[in-house]
Amino acid sequence: MNNTELAYWLRKNIWDVRAAAALLLGFIPIQEGNGAITVNLPPHRPNDPRSRDWQAELQAICRQANDDIDAGVLPHLDKRKERRVAPAAFARWAIAQGHEVPDHWQTLLLSAQDALQPPQNPPSSAAVTPAQTASAKPVKTPSARKMVAWQAEVFERWTEIGVAFSQPPTAQQVMDWIKKHGRRDVFPAEQPDRYKLRWQAYDGSIDDVQKKTVANTLSKWRRNGMIPG
Repeated sequence: MNNTELAYWLRKNIWDVRAAAALLLGFIPIQEGNGAITVNLPPHRPNDPRSRDWQAELQAICRQANDDIDAGVLPHLDKRKERRVAPAAFARWAIAQGHEVPDHWQTLLLSAQDALQPPQNPPSSAAVTPAQTASAKPVKTPSARKMVAWQAEVFERWTEIGVAFSQPPTAQQVMDWIKKHGRRDVFPAEQPDRYKLRWQAYDGSIDDVQKKTVANTLSKWRRNGMIPG
């Protein structure tokens, strides 16, 4: 596997499902000028018991991923015909489906340090008091569906952002943190000022988001139980 080409894909903040499936199987996808994704796979030799049918495996993963997108299990980032997913979300989905995830995804791809860890067993009901049960607020399963690039990146990095602050972070704290630690293909190193967040959209265009907009977005996520209050 070509390390330069692999690094290119691991730096991207959005993958077509076919590209994601190819990377999961250990192959480098090729993005054509028209946006189509092609994958060069070894030929299948039915008479060789050691030969794998890579094309069938690729199609099976794509079919499974698209079915789960339709079912709302795997979040996708837009409504294009070519389904597109956040890499971290796809990796967590792949693990949940029992796929073996490449080792390099753990350090180069996933944003949260515990993203590849299996879910911890919940505490037994006997260990939870009635007061705790009454005060607990349900937190919805994270979803980056329909988010623009800056929102998806902040959302995917929320575990890290939360660890950095002893209290629920303010919009200003989130902006300061993401400017320093955010991915440079989403948040350029050169930022306008402290109260704006410059970001790069999926189509490559550059835009600024105001602090007030960030604050309103965080408030909405908290109200909807998407992030802890």
